[in-house]
This record gives sequence, structure tokens and C-alpha cells, in this order.
Amino acid sequence: MSDERAFTLVELLAALALLSIVISLVGSVLLYGMKQYDRQTDSAGQSNDYTYSMALLSKEIRKAGKVTTTGDSITIDETLVFSHAGTQLIENDNRVIAEDVKKASFELIDNKNVKIKLISNAGKEYQTTIHMRR
Repeated sequence: MSDERAFTLVELLAALALLSIVISLVGSVLLYGMKQYDRQTDSAGQSNDYTYSMALLSKEIRKAGKVTTTGDSITIDETLVFSHAGTQLIENDNRVIAEDVKKASFELIDNKNVKIKLISNAGKEYQTTIHMRR
């Protein structure tokens, strides 16, 4: 008489194969979720940096008496300088105010408005036009 309570080798292998497929699927979903979380965290941090940079530039430009631009840099009242160097937006050659900046451009329009455009290394574009109060 055979013992009906035991599993055969074929049944064990089939169960092991199904279990490994389920574990692989769960693992891939978990890895995808972790990668998305990292991307979203980086994107949100960059957005915060760029928003802060735009707010700081806006505040300084609006209260400025004189503004001059040279493509990738802006000078405010001949003392405060914001410039693009490498992949950073820098204030007065020493304070980094934004990272991962592919391109920064500053354009003075009619001596009344300043158009600011920041492009991230990921290709995301941030742009504003600031009206100077004089």
C-alpha cells in the first residue's frame, strides 16, 4: 500500500516553480516601486531648488536699482552676482543655490523686465519673467 499523505517529487518541483515565479513578480514590483520613489524624490528636490532660486532671484531683481545680464549670469546693483558654472547656479561665486542645472539664461528686456530660464540635466524647463520695481 502506498502512503497517500506524502508529496511526489514532481509536485514539489511544480510548487517550487510556482513559488519562484510569484517571488520574482513581487520582487520586480518592489524594485520598480523603489526606483520610482527615488526618481520622484530627486525630481521634487530639484523642483524645490529651482523654485527657491526663482524666488530669490525675483526678490533681488524687484528691489534692484540696476540689473545687467550676460547670457548665463546676472549682476544686480553691481554687487550681487548669480551665475551658471558647470551644473550649478551660484550666488557671488561661493553659495550654490541650485544643482543639476544644464543651462541658465538671463535676458534683460526693455530695461524693465528680466526673463530667467533654467533647464535641468533631465531636460525640465523652469522659466519666469520678472518686472523690476523702480
